[in-house]
Amino acid sequence: MSTYFLNPDPYYTPKISIGPFCLKEESLIDREVDLTILQVLGQNLIFTYSGKSAIEISIESLNLGKSSTIGIVTTSGNSYVSNCVTKTISKYCEWVIFDINQKVDCLIVIHEFGSLLDLNSMNDLRKLGVPIINDFAYSFLSLFMSGRTDFKNEINLTSFPKSFNINFGGLVNLPESKKKMEDQEIRNRILESLGYQLNSIGINENIAQRIKNRKYYEIELKRYGYDVIWNKKEICPGVCMISPREPVDLTLMKTFLQRNGIESSVFYGRNAFFVPVHNLMTKKELEYVVYMIGAFKSVN
Repeated sequence: MSTYFLNPDPYYTPKISIGPFCLKEESLIDREVDLTILQVLGQNLIFTYSGKSAIEISIESLNLGKSSTIGIVTTSGNSYVSNCVTKTISKYCEWVIFDINQKVDCLIVIHEFGSLLDLNSMNDLRKLGVPIINDFAYSFLSLFMSGRTDFKNEINLTSFPKSFNINFGGLVNLPESKKKMEDQEIRNRILESLGYQLNSIGINENIAQRIKNRKYYEIELKRYGYDVIWNKKEICPGVCMISPREPVDLTLMKTFLQRNGIESSVFYGRNAFFVPVHNLMTKKELEYVVYMIGAFKSVN
């Protein structure tokens, strides 16, 4: 494994992102785009500029007022929720981390980082009789891999840059009665940018490589005292979630890794941390992430 200088000049710092967007040359393969892949979200699909705008369209379709309340559910049961989600909700109404005893007007289920909420838990939520928005921003690939169809009559959304080599675009499924006109230019640009990635070969290669990268971390990070969690075979990882066996200042590690060019963060509320795992990471980039995690341990 190579060695690297810590905290280099910004001009010589790599950029390893959570999402796979990059400008590297790719071997373009003549594969037809298969739009049926997107129908894991449902049949009434609307392409949007971003995942955030997909959330906005979802909430707007329910005609909620300022006094309405959306309950947020996460697959881990954690109260950590991205500011992007909560700030978007706050433009329309109130939000709470959902408790079964609370009265809410709608639920947003965040299927975190590739981990889908199990069928029994989803059915318990459905019994409450309120609209459900499923946020598959980081879990579209797991949804595709799972073959589950129980979500199809609900409002479902995803963010393309979390799963594919593209730097814009979202998708939302609305009930037929609430479907809106979509921007055809956005739709065409997204499909053109996704290209060969959106077919059975491309998407299965994407899934297989992410799982392979997670396995690499599992093996290599053991020597530094980290376990890879959320590593069940049914999870296609949106990130690689790791947990230290001994106490570690994860906030300090976040600062260290980001200063060295690695997008990463603490999974607040849990003794866990996440790093990139996407399908377009090179072997060198995987090695670099492992090296920097080891370097952080050696200097702290």
